[in-house]
Amino acid sequence: MNAIINGGVHSISNSRRSSKSKNTRSNAAKKERNTTMTTKDTEATKGKLSTATAVRRRPTTSKGNSPVLCISDNKLISNKLKKQILINTCDLIDFGGNSWILEGNSQNITYAIKAITTTDIRKNKGEIKIMQKASKLLERNKTRHFVKIFDYFICSDNKLLLDDGTELSFNILMIMKRYRGHIVGLLFDDSIQLDLKKNIYAQVYLSLLSYHYFFNLLHNDAKPANFFYEVRGEYEEDQYYKYVIIINGIKYEVYLLAGKYHVVIGDYGESMISGDKSELTKDFAIIEEIGLKNRFFSVAGAIDKNDPKFKALTPYQQYVFDIIHSTDLFDMVPKQNVIKTYYINTDQKMFGGRRKLK
Repeated sequence: MNAIINGGVHSISNSRRSSKSKNTRSNAAKKERNTTMTTKDTEATKGKLSTATAVRRRPTTSKGNSPVLCISDNKLISNKLKKQILINTCDLIDFGGNSWILEGNSQNITYAIKAITTTDIRKNKGEIKIMQKASKLLERNKTRHFVKIFDYFICSDNKLLLDDGTELSFNILMIMKRYRGHIVGLLFDDSIQLDLKKNIYAQVYLSLLSYHYFFNLLHNDAKPANFFYEVRGEYEEDQYYKYVIIINGIKYEVYLLAGKYHVVIGDYGESMISGDKSELTKDFAIIEEIGLKNRFFSVAGAIDKNDPKFKALTPYQQYVFDIIHSTDLFDMVPKQNVIKTYYINTDQKMFGGRRKLK
């Protein structure tokens, strides 16, 4: 990822101040301001909980903030959430090449804590920036298929000892929404009906399409293990989500049953900028192969690929059009009980700009 969160750069004027009195007054003013700030900080911290007696925690999202000690006595304090989170050291939720997912609890709410060890802070800051934008899109109800991040920390060389004696080293922490798990277990569970698996797989495609639409990035690691789910507590059997997918200015409406499982796409760390939108079809390769091989969906019909309207589409649009019309994943029959409508525009260019709808 080339995306970097800038830490704030201040320009310095080249003009010289020859007046000694101006410098004297400036220094005196600075001294007065510093004294005032120190007094205010001291008063503000009275009666408040500190992370540790020797370490003063401050949010690492602040500009120019240096790495800090993130976890002390298995506790993590988030100023953004205004909470102290207790890390569960009994077991790992999941792990990857250079990261571990742990469980954190605070006030009867469970969080997923992602601990990362990295030598490329810029790359991980790029992932954090994507997650921050994804969270804003979720809050604005523009999509329902991304992972939510609550806070993050750039840490000094932190270590966490698990109950089994395993020692984890990390220098980045993320506090995220806790999901039940990845969809692999659901897809290969023989007790789950095929229609439900098809619904899950349709959400996988919708998640990827949403990612491409909102970020114009190649996810570059789209596999079932990177799609997560949560179980919806209460839902009606006949409620639907409507997705308006725009292809070459034409709106195609597809309907998804608002069922038991809600699927999101995660792990954005391998995302890449691509100059050609046709390259985004690479994200579908593994998903399509696994889906067809295990019959999570099937080809229901064929489209006329010699049709001039089809030929006028870009390679990416042709793929999306084909998936919508040729497979049994998407229901295009209008439904009455639609609880929410979402938009996905394939006409959006790689670096901004959208075509007017026909």
